[in-house]
This record gives sequence, C-alpha cells and structure tokens, in this order.
Amino acid sequence: MAFTHSALAQSSPAKPAPSAPAPSAAAKPAAPAAEASPTKGLILPPSNATVIPTYNSMNAETMMAIIRAAQGQVQITPDGSDPAGPTLKVQMPNGINYTVYMNDCDGGSPALCKSLQFQATLPPGTLNFAQINSFNETMRYATAYLSDKGVPQLRMDTDLRGGTTADHIAYAVRIFVKLVGDYVVQAKP
Repeated sequence: MAFTHSALAQSSPAKPAPSAPAPSAAAKPAAPAAEASPTKGLILPPSNATVIPTYNSMNAETMMAIIRAAQGQVQITPDGSDPAGPTLKVQMPNGINYTVYMNDCDGGSPALCKSLQFQATLPPGTLNFAQINSFNETMRYATAYLSDKGVPQLRMDTDLRGGTTADHIAYAVRIFVKLVGDYVVQAKP
C-alpha cells in the first residue's frame, strides 16, 4: 500500500492577493495562543470527563468501608493501639480470618497510611514446607511462609504511593481472600 501526501501538505503557503492592502506598521502581531497556554503539551480530559478519586494514603475508616464494599457481611475489629499504624482484624462468615496492617503512617489523628499488608494465619502443622513451596510456585500476588514457630502464614502487600482507586484496593482485598481460600484448601489433607 503506497502512502501519498495530501495536496495541503504539498502546497506552499498562500501569498496575499496583489490587491490586498499591506499591514500597517502600527499593527502588532498577536501572541501565539499555544505559547501562552500553561497547559502546552499536556493532554487534558474533556470537560465532561468523570473524575475518579485516588488515594495516596488512607485512614482505617476508609479501609474498613472498602473491605465491607468488597466482601459484604464481615466483622471488622479495628485496633489503633500500635504507634506504627492501625490494624484491622477481619472475620468473614465462612470462618476465614485475616488481618490488614496499615503501614507507613503519618502519625496524625486519624493516621493516614501509605501501604497495606494483608496477612492470614493457619493453624500450626496444617501445611508443610513442600506444600508452602508448591503454593508459592503456582500462586501470584501473595507469599506463603512458615513463621519461626512453624505456623503457616500468607502475606500480600499493597502500596498506595502514586495514587490508587478504591476499586483497585477492593480488587486487592478480593484477590487476597481468594488466595486465603486456596491456601486453606491446600492445607486440607
């Protein structure tokens, strides 16, 4: 397929007609609009675009609302006693429990935290080292390990720096809960 230049691209600039009056010396050329624009080079959304709020940090109440929206009927017990950041203990109706540690907090009241750590614990002895390695080889997003006391753990981290949406955080919650379910199934003999 051959490409051709359009007639406009090939034409030379138009010359004024011989009868057109010459510009007066007093006339000043207008400043180019593109040069004066503070948004030169930026691509802006159309004026009717939907703006989706993003989070660079989050407090415990917002995180609890996102968990409830993602999971439905859950019991969440917040604990603000740790100076490093709030902890949310989540108990689901199916018996699965997990904890959300809110990290990299600013120390304010309420604390605004820049990262989240999801963690679930299984009863000691339910998974051996080979099962944990198998889980890590086949699953994405979270990491399984044995604590120093031989307790199987599952952990997933999420960072809010740079901005993320409530929908993205809710998706991370659903992924973690699914992985915990897969982890529990693997633990059954």
